Amino acid sequence: MRERRPASLQRRLTITALGGLMVVLALGAWGLSAAFRAAVERGFDERLKTVLQTLVAEAETTSDGRLVLSRPMGDPRFEQIYSGSYWQISNADGVLLRSRSLWDQEIPFSVSPPDGSTLFRFWVNPTGQLIRLAERDLTLPGRPDVLHFIVAGRAAELEAELRRFDQLLVLGMALLAVMLGATVAVQVRLGLQPLRRLLDDLQAVWHGQRNRVDEALPRELRPLAVSVNQLLNHDDREIVRARDQAADLAHAIKTPLAVLRADIDRLDTPLAAEMRERLDLIDGLVRRNLARAAPGRSSAASALGAAVRPVAEQMAGLMQRVHPQRQVAVVLAIPDELYVRLDQQDLEEVLGNLLDNAWKWARSRVRLSAVVRGESCQLVLEDDGPGLPAEDRELVLGRRVRLDERTAGQGLGLPIVRDIVQAGAGQLELDHSALGGLLVRVTLPLARPF
Repeated sequence: MRERRPASLQRRLTITALGGLMVVLALGAWGLSAAFRAAVERGFDERLKTVLQTLVAEAETTSDGRLVLSRPMGDPRFEQIYSGSYWQISNADGVLLRSRSLWDQEIPFSVSPPDGSTLFRFWVNPTGQLIRLAERDLTLPGRPDVLHFIVAGRAAELEAELRRFDQLLVLGMALLAVMLGATVAVQVRLGLQPLRRLLDDLQAVWHGQRNRVDEALPRELRPLAVSVNQLLNHDDREIVRARDQAADLAHAIKTPLAVLRADIDRLDTPLAAEMRERLDLIDGLVRRNLARAAPGRSSAASALGAAVRPVAEQMAGLMQRVHPQRQVAVVLAIPDELYVRLDQQDLEEVLGNLLDNAWKWARSRVRLSAVVRGESCQLVLEDDGPGLPAEDRELVLGRRVRLDERTAGQGLGLPIVRDIVQAGAGQLELDHSALGGLLVRVTLPLARPF
């Protein structure tokens, strides 16, 4: 089952902030729409109420007892049939006066509002239009009956105004959401910039571009940077202490071994050769274990890296002096300014052991090349010697296994190299060389961009 990768911190913060903003904007839009609707309805009702008051003011009783309007209402929509704007005056006996827009229809009413108050309600006219009504009961001078006054306006105008507002509100909220989203994204990015800078510093430490992270960070992140540097300092101290202890142990063992070797050399017994061989084995085992403790003298030094070509040239020159009797031509195909994330002393140990083995077994040629692959460097050492069978390549790297008893040494070179390389987060591989002999491929991380 594929492991689910957690979302990035920036995405989490952005989504959380935007989610909260969307909820606030939605609630705000709903509140504004509701408030605007209430305000528009109140304004519409106030206009109807004003028309109703005008109707009441224009209504009068003639000398013969008829109810008339002193002058027309003035709104031409009252003259247009089924326009949606109506007025009507009635009493208990029926409709007394009505606008031309009602034609032969009348506005029914069943509940009379209390005297002096205005009642608002909806009514659907004969054409299916939703009509808003304002009505009240009054008595006029000279008339004993109660008159019911009604004015009406088309509610579609009200809904159209509300729809226009809602459209503008949605558009405005969308633009506001985009602006706030961009603001939140920028704010989160700027807020995480110190954390990103700390990560860049850690990557720089890892790639050998610096040995400590910058502690000039905001108050919330500075303790983390200080803790990281303290951890690096502690790591350096522990590694240096281990190296010093290994050096002290080597110095302490060196003298007793030398005394034992001298005593064995003075012995005149058939067992002397076997004792000398056992002593050489002890000496080799001590050297190997000391070498295992030695890699990574300082994490800062390892991070800064070691230049490959100068070390390779130095070790190749040393081999020519150590093995003057062997006529071996060496080819170095290594780019300049190539650094691997390994302490220089450890790189010297690696190349020294590999070149020493190659010099012992090569017939006439040794080639050391380097290839950069991504963030790693492959050091490839080849010789034209007899090579090593595939079934023995794993054995030769094992503990206390010697396949090279025909030559001098304890057979610890490759195991020591393997331990150093693995301690440096690298790999060691053995293969067949195109030159005919053994190919040793060492993969190490680059210390600096190449």
